[in-house]
Amino acid sequence: MSESGFVSAKHCPICEGETKVYDSRAKEDGQILRYRECLKCGAKYITNESFSRFVYRKEIKIGWKMK
Repeated sequence: MSESGFVSAKHCPICEGETKVYDSRAKEDGQILRYRECLKCGAKYITNESFSRFVYRKEIKIGWKMK
């Protein structure tokens, strides 16, 4: 995690490893859902990206299966 406490969507929020996007979907309200998977630990999560005239906002939802 960076000094600001923010983890980039390109990096896993669990282990900070590199991730890949394995699916993207546009929503009717203009937001983009990107389904990501960590290449290091295998965690899967969704980023919800939205654009406006002045602000770019990204939310991260984390989910993984316990074995």
